[in-house]
Amino acid sequence: MKKTLSTILLSSLTLSAAANTIVPETSRDGKTLNNSAIAVSTQQRTFAGAMIEDTEDTSGLAAFGAYSFKNYSAEGVVDFGDGYNSINAKGGMKVSDDLAIGLRIDFNSFDSDAKDMAIEFAASTKWKEFIVGGSVTYNSQDLVFVDGSYLSATAGIGQVNKKMTWEAGMTYALSSDDLGRDDRLNLFGGLTMIVDQIEYDADISVSSTDGLNIFSDNIISLTGDAEILVQDRYYVTPGVMWDIVDYDFEFDNLAVSGDFGYRKDKIDATVGADFFLGGDLNLKVNAVYFF
Repeated sequence: MKKTLSTILLSSLTLSAAANTIVPETSRDGKTLNNSAIAVSTQQRTFAGAMIEDTEDTSGLAAFGAYSFKNYSAEGVVDFGDGYNSINAKGGMKVSDDLAIGLRIDFNSFDSDAKDMAIEFAASTKWKEFIVGGSVTYNSQDLVFVDGSYLSATAGIGQVNKKMTWEAGMTYALSSDDLGRDDRLNLFGGLTMIVDQIEYDADISVSSTDGLNIFSDNIISLTGDAEILVQDRYYVTPGVMWDIVDYDFEFDNLAVSGDFGYRKDKIDATVGADFFLGGDLNLKVNAVYFF
């Protein structure tokens, strides 16, 4: 369940699909990062990479990677850009053949002196190809003029298979009077399916709250892409993302993307572009080495 569009652009949107939250990433590129400690706790891969992105508003350089050894696994990102710094670390341990636990720590800071932090505690159990997992996250935000914290809980189920991997779940975030936010419910689902030389990835997220700074909003986010192999070492990946936001008035955000990549001898490198129909253009380059 790849995230077709870039981290920088997605972070600027109201909501992005929660890919790879329950099951670990299984895309052929092997470098797409997971979204939670639930997924990282059951993954087995080791790689290191770097990414450069340039958007209409900012640019950034990120180093990222994953490491697995016996029953332990870890994944991390360090992202430095114009106006922000971000550190994300996730780790997991298999306690037994059918039980895993995980921890995630996120920290983001901005030139405006705003910052936020998240600490997630996760656990999952596995039965044959199926994974059932859940987590509790402490979220803290300092938005310069207001600051506060709230708890959120995630639960879901998924299946890992060589031909098709899927997941479905929900996240419920509690209200915070200090931050002026009400309870929020987010339902999510994702699918990765391989048919011959094409890998299809799709994600959906539906989020709703009845009171955010006295307004109500409902958000639907859809993403999808198709990675097409060419001569076993090259690939092209067209994709699309669509956010529909109902925030006392309705508007949407549509973007298309295109990637070209090379995959051979433990190296996977990609160049691509994301184009928002509102006019914004994002350029990106990334490369990883698998150990």
